[in-house]
Amino acid sequence: MTIVKKYHPELLKYKNKHQGETCYVFGSGPSFKNFKKQEDGVFIGCNHIIKNEEIKNNIKYYFFGHGYLEFKKDEGLYGNHYREVNNLGNHIEKFCMVSNNNDLKVHKFSPKEVLKLKDINALPCDINSKNINLELESNSFLNHSIVFPATQLALYSGFSKIYLVGCDCHVDYAKENYFWNHSSESKRPNYDLGLIDWWKKMYQFKNKYYPDCQIININPGGLKGLMDDDIYFNKK
Repeated sequence: MTIVKKYHPELLKYKNKHQGETCYVFGSGPSFKNFKKQEDGVFIGCNHIIKNEEIKNNIKYYFFGHGYLEFKKDEGLYGNHYREVNNLGNHIEKFCMVSNNNDLKVHKFSPKEVLKLKDINALPCDINSKNINLELESNSFLNHSIVFPATQLALYSGFSKIYLVGCDCHVDYAKENYFWNHSSESKRPNYDLGLIDWWKKMYQFKNKYYPDCQIININPGGLKGLMDDDIYFNKK
């Protein structure tokens, strides 16, 4: 049985769960440095954002990717990030983007490795590289960047306003990640045009299926002018 058929039906409990509410989707780009909450809303975090105590203490949903897990032969899933996710506690709902999909050149998770995710209450979710799907309970999430599945769930859950934070579309993630290189904002931006194109498609998808939802970009870099609104400010 595929990951989609076995685990994705669990996503139905999130469908329209947050109808009319506001959320924040946190990436780890350098513009996160200037984040300031605009209004009350649900925090949806991705990958290294849990290194920030303020966000970690207020997060409700957490998305992390297959690349943040270490694999050891005959032992399953281990590694520092696995332990960090486990330490988040069960009050935070967790989603791990894994795959049995031959469309992707990523590690193919074994049943044992998938069960290891369930041990830390992380829902295994399949990913693909070509489609933004509507019915997530029976389809995979879009890959390319962890913020895409997080945004898809936000739309699926019925949020009427989605703030994007730290979604900067930089080419070299290792060098343009706020938690790894705090001086990166002083460099000339080098944007990933492929990610920007997928954000354009995500925006089109939103307008077609969720026309009453607004996506607002806080301190945008590569996504400037591409969502419903841009907000600029410096953190005080």
